[in-house]
Amino acid sequence: MSFTQPALDPVDGLRNTTAYITRPANETDARAQIQGVIDQVVDLIKQLISELESTTETSGAENIGSKAIDGVTGTTVYAQLADLKSKIDALVAVSVPSGSIDNDKLATDVKIGSLAALTTTNKSSVQAAINEVVASLESLSATVAGLSTPTIGTSNIADKAVTRAKIADKAVST
Repeated sequence: MSFTQPALDPVDGLRNTTAYITRPANETDARAQIQGVIDQVVDLIKQLISELESTTETSGAENIGSKAIDGVTGTTVYAQLADLKSKIDALVAVSVPSGSIDNDKLATDVKIGSLAALTTTNKSSVQAAINEVVASLESLSATVAGLSTPTIGTSNIADKAVTRAKIADKAVST
């Protein structure tokens, strides 16, 4: 496609001495000759603008040539846009393959690392690993709570093991 080629009538404009006589009869005729050409140019510009703004069967973008773009087909703005849209549609239609998003593609504040690198026994999910850590902490907490009661009976302390000197040196506090 292309735009309608503008043409003056006569095609050589004011240079045409038959249509535009060298010496008009009066000032009104001189002005009419010049204004006639100006009116034609204005009409041609309006026609071009109308063709540029067109969104019907043949759009303005189909008439505007465009330099080649690597990876994009078409020689008009419309053809290149249509090719880009088809490429975008093809990308949207493709699902993201499993395992294709790694830490390099994630923002630094959402990286969680590899489950395989966990030191927990259960590596099936982050939730399972955290639950394992919580269970270990609960068990440790129960053990620590049990240590608050004396575990060494007085019968296990040898006679005269606690001396005034050891108490004075603070080797024995209780």
